[in-house]
Amino acid sequence: MLKTWSEDILIWTRTLDGEYSVRSAYHILVVEEGQGMPNSSSSGDSKEFWKIRAPNRIRHFLWQAVKDLFPMKQNLNARHVPVNVTYDRCVDHPKTILHCLWLCDEARSVWWFDPSFQFLHRKKCRSFYDLVEVLLNEGSSYRIALFATITWGLWQRRNRLRENQHSWQLQEIGSRAKESVREFF
Repeated sequence: MLKTWSEDILIWTRTLDGEYSVRSAYHILVVEEGQGMPNSSSSGDSKEFWKIRAPNRIRHFLWQAVKDLFPMKQNLNARHVPVNVTYDRCVDHPKTILHCLWLCDEARSVWWFDPSFQFLHRKKCRSFYDLVEVLLNEGSSYRIALFATITWGLWQRRNRLRENQHSWQLQEIGSRAKESVREFF
């Protein structure tokens, strides 16, 4: 039997028709960039993340914070939008999710109200994602829900102050969050 040779052809396995598209390449980049970050369809920690016992709006807020989806000055700067990246309330620090919700003096004053979060202060987390990951691995479901509710309260307060609207006092956030979590549980 005589073998015939056929010409080699390129097939792009990321599309149904085998043709390359920019969209399919972009999809590959997005998937690679998002690996390791919690989302609704990945495995591992995200399964635990979506089991957080908190109202959907708070769980969704925490997911957005972990994914760094908020229009923070640092994110705008990364997209070459010229903005001052320092946090308005803490002039010497860059405005990041981790700073606004955990490292800022105002946020710290709220976190120190509850000794059950002291172990997180000993961890030197480099991102908000790292902080939440530690909490998911070492925290109880109540503590995780309380953390999520407090961060949501801090974010709401920040936005309301920015818009010159009435907001909770810093000393109220912890107790209101506890009340809300107890009621939800």
